[in-house]
Amino acid sequence: MQRPDRSRRSSAVRRVFGLLAVVLLVACSPTPSPTAPPSGVPGPTSVNPSGSPIAIDPAAGWHLVSLAGVAAPTRLSDVIATSSGFLADGATGQLGQTPIALHSTDGSEWTAERIASDWTSPGELLAWRDKVVAVGGGESSHCGHPSALDTWVRAADATWTEAPWDEGFCVGAGPSTLLIHRDRPFLIGAGSGDVSYVMTSDDGLRWVIHERPFGNFYPHAAVSDGSTLWVFGESPDGRPVVFKSADGQTFEPPAAIAGLGPDASVQDALMLGDQIVVVMSVGPEVGILRPDGSGGWQAEPAAGLRGDQIARIVVAGNRLVALGNDENGTPLAWVSADGTDWSPLPLPAEAGAGTTFGGIVVANGMAILVGQATAPNGNSAVGAIWVGSSTLLEP
Repeated sequence: MQRPDRSRRSSAVRRVFGLLAVVLLVACSPTPSPTAPPSGVPGPTSVNPSGSPIAIDPAAGWHLVSLAGVAAPTRLSDVIATSSGFLADGATGQLGQTPIALHSTDGSEWTAERIASDWTSPGELLAWRDKVVAVGGGESSHCGHPSALDTWVRAADATWTEAPWDEGFCVGAGPSTLLIHRDRPFLIGAGSGDVSYVMTSDDGLRWVIHERPFGNFYPHAAVSDGSTLWVFGESPDGRPVVFKSADGQTFEPPAAIAGLGPDASVQDALMLGDQIVVVMSVGPEVGILRPDGSGGWQAEPAAGLRGDQIARIVVAGNRLVALGNDENGTPLAWVSADGTDWSPLPLPAEAGAGTTFGGIVVANGMAILVGQATAPNGNSAVGAIWVGSSTLLEP
């Protein structure tokens, strides 16, 4: 499929994102000044850093890994690279309520790791020091409403520990951002009743919970450049705003992003290398915001990506990857080197209607894609892992 021509980008994107005039100065906008990332910010984790990249034929596309005799996941929600290999998580069981974790040193052979919980399962994974922090949730009898948040930590010896129960987990299992800021895990989101929260932890298991840190503003995405925590959200009238904090607990007043109205939404905020990339959308139209170096934000339209089809955006190696589905349930994925031009990512042959992708990671010449596919009997869903060459992400 040909990459869309820049000249054919819609007028809606130009109207919304062009209003930023590419450079928003501090003098004419209250947007806070981004802080340059310190030199000590860790880079992407490398799998087997002392070894050579694993050679996989890019022409072979994606290979579906057999998990027979290893595990029977109902879904796989995320995958990351660690210093010992690859780690995926998700759930198993008829109701998808039993947590599952899988580890591989090479991406091809996987082993199941014991991870326990009561009706909750992990979703997002994040490497931290020599550990991995996982966040998820599910039904809980501890709360008045059915869903609760939950976290786990995987130690260097591959043992998993579930967080002790905390009443603060009753915020619900809604969308949240898990990140590391100043070498501490943070959880930022809005749960039941749209009550925002910031949770901080020294160990990934015991959390200090701060409710309504943003007042009546609703957080959508957060990112840390190592010294400053940025939270992008929505004001009560629906307009995008950004909060800024050094310690991650005391935030400056929200600053509006000039030129963006209530029809604009924050999709995600990510660190691509040492650059903050904020993905915004207006219906199906997508644009990118970056710090302009002068205290404002530079806006560019994004070609080849539809905002109403995106489920998740991740950083995979030195690329951005957007995962999603169309209106018929057909899986979709796009890849971009900088967030402005997106190309369709080649998909596994087994990825038909009903398939969903949970996460993707690139390390040591390999790409690992995880998600949920239709079982061979056509009557159920199963977790799936595909392995391919990292060059699949370099169209």
